[in-house]
Amino acid sequence: MFPQQGKPVGGSTTEPLTTLEKTQAHRYVLLNCATVKPFINEFRQHIERSTRGRRVSTTEVEKRVSKEFPD
Repeated sequence: MFPQQGKPVGGSTTEPLTTLEKTQAHRYVLLNCATVKPFINEFRQHIERSTRGRRVSTTEVEKRVSKEFPD
């Protein structure tokens, strides 16, 4: 899914991520991966169906996708 690009040069170091950084990285990868797009679209449709007839703005849908989809 993620082809390796370039060649390693020199040594490497490992830096631990905070919980917030892990959450942000997880969200970024999910929301920007073409393989996941159909699932995001399905989740958007789920949000729109679950509003009990109330029209939901695009902004509200996108906020919910960003907040709830990664979970």
